[in-house]
Amino acid sequence: MNTLTKILLVEDSNFDSTTIVELLKEENYSIEVVNDGLKAINYLKKCQHATDLPALVLSDIFMPNMNGFELCSELREHYKDIPCIMLTAYNDEDNLTRAFKAGAFDYLIKPCTKTELIVRVEKVLRLHHMISNMETELEMLQVKKQEMASIVEQCQDFVAITSLDSKVLYVNRGGLEIVGLDDNTKAREKSMYDLIYPEDGNSVKELISKSDAAMYEAKRKKNNSYHFYNKLILQNI
Repeated sequence: MNTLTKILLVEDSNFDSTTIVELLKEENYSIEVVNDGLKAINYLKKCQHATDLPALVLSDIFMPNMNGFELCSELREHYKDIPCIMLTAYNDEDNLTRAFKAGAFDYLIKPCTKTELIVRVEKVLRLHHMISNMETELEMLQVKKQEMASIVEQCQDFVAITSLDSKVLYVNRGGLEIVGLDDNTKAREKSMYDLIYPEDGNSVKELISKSDAAMYEAKRKKNNSYHFYNKLILQNI
């Protein structure tokens, strides 16, 4: 790590605070220290740019003015891009459960070794970075999905989505105009065959099913499948 990776330590014990700061500085982290949750929130509010915010918060649980659970909840609501590791001298299940419910990424029992501290810090930073990247990619995919949906909807050609059994799930605006329907409600009442061939839907479905079966058999035997398939269609037509 380098000095650009800032950590905000929220700890009301001078001894614990001094120890943790020394351990982190040995790994070249930049450390800011406050002694309660309310001061931590005020510190974050004074950060004028996103780059001024810490990459991680290390917070004790039991502190005056605002405890670690309350601070973690505030971070989750207003600073969701900053992960939090909870610190406590009490190793009990209730505190662990409350910490994770409040939104903590991890939990450390004091006193901890340098290895425990550094490994947990690095793990949380990596995990949060991965999650942030995934969320960004999902947002980009959602935008592309909306763009594609808009293109499909405005297309004048026939575009449809069906289930595996050929039940119509969606038809674009141009497709609805081609088949003479007003909306997708009526389209979804039909199979693709009935939608495209309203008078001979079942016959077309049966023909295609036979053709597909014949093509599969031809491929299985490796006996000139395309010739076999086309010959069958021509015979039926």
